[in-house]
Amino acid sequence: KTATLHGVAGGGLLVDTAGFKDFIAVDVYRLDLAQHFTGFEEAVAEGFRFRDCRHRTEPDCAVLAAVERGDIPERRHRAYLQLLEELESPEGRS
Repeated sequence: KTATLHGVAGGGLLVDTAGFKDFIAVDVYRLDLAQHFTGFEEAVAEGFRFRDCRHRTEPDCAVLAAVERGDIPERRHRAYLQLLEELESPEGRS
């Protein structure tokens, strides 16, 4: 199997990993995860009431407000929560 790296307009890289269905985040601290999610940038820049906000159920969370308004698709937020759960598991703890 081959992986190819593609530049993305506006910055960033996309790895096409044909045949792979799993992704493992390496060197991503769970509290910084939202900063790495495309589409979360504006909400993250707005800030949060709590420094350790994980964008689950915390009050005054800009990410949750953006999901509620439809600015961040619910499926994108679910993908974020799934990866966050993996990072918080004993195997992926960071």
